[in-house]
Amino acid sequence: MIFGPTPLDEARGAILAHTTRLPNAVLKKGTVLDAGAIAALRAAGHREVVAARLEPGDVPEDEAADRLANAVIGPLLSRTRAATGRVNLLAETAGLLRVNAACVDRLNALDESLTVATLPDHSPVAARDMVATIKVIPFAAPGNALSVAEAMLRGSAPIALHPYRSLKVGLVATELPGMKPGVMDKGIEVTRERIEALAGILLPPNARRTRPPPPPRR
Repeated sequence: MIFGPTPLDEARGAILAHTTRLPNAVLKKGTVLDAGAIAALRAAGHREVVAARLEPGDVPEDEAADRLANAVIGPLLSRTRAATGRVNLLAETAGLLRVNAACVDRLNALDESLTVATLPDHSPVAARDMVATIKVIPFAAPGNALSVAEAMLRGSAPIALHPYRSLKVGLVATELPGMKPGVMDKGIEVTRERIEALAGILLPPNARRTRPPPPPRR
């Protein structure tokens, strides 16, 4: 990719690097310059623009992000549409996220244009939580580096989501002498919320409450 000041005579098909305000229009960053855009720039007195020109083998940012996301994504994960070189991966269900940090590090060291960021290993996640972001930094990525990344990821997904199993949980609580009324009920409710957040079910409490036996006499 060739990046930098570009004469308008050579700018057709180039990608605009900075949003440019014209008297009657605004050309946004990332715009692919066509004949109309170049004519508007000339009419506004511009002779050149800062732009990116793709070379043979370069893959545009959205296409590169799309391909990399398809290589990274695994079961129980969904993804957003590629935009501005970015794709986000989302959890489809609650569970525990496992991350192969060594695989992610190798991928990020492959080429400065390709990046993958994830939540930490063993992160608990809820449905629709964002668990990873794929970002192509410049306006295009080298096709050979992208192909190597896809080959590296084949059969070795760097992230995996393990869904929670819905287990039934029984709670044994001991009422101590002098315990304030309601403390036991509050503890049960807090425990219920934690269990249900992990897709579990707290079994109904036994209506009978017992105090611990008195200590033996000496």
